[in-house]
Amino acid sequence: MRFRGDLYKAGQLYLSGVNGDIQQQTATSGLLSWSGWFGLPSGGYPPLGDDYQLRLDDGRSAAIRILSVSTGSAQPPVARFKVNGPLQ
Repeated sequence: MRFRGDLYKAGQLYLSGVNGDIQQQTATSGLLSWSGWFGLPSGGYPPLGDDYQLRLDDGRSAAIRILSVSTGSAQPPVARFKVNGPLQ
């Protein structure tokens, strides 16, 4: 699902107006999990492993952890994340 939202760290706005995608997966155990990615502005990369609050424009939010940041000369930088808990 495509989204637009804001990223908060310790209750403070960290990045505004991020665009990305979030997907729900079902593990072989039957447990549901969410993960996704969002684009990053040039030069502002969040530290890996840190916890953030992703607040979507539709009113839902989730605690997330940044897993990786991909950078390349031909593509804009992208942060990949997993959701820690529910997306609500």
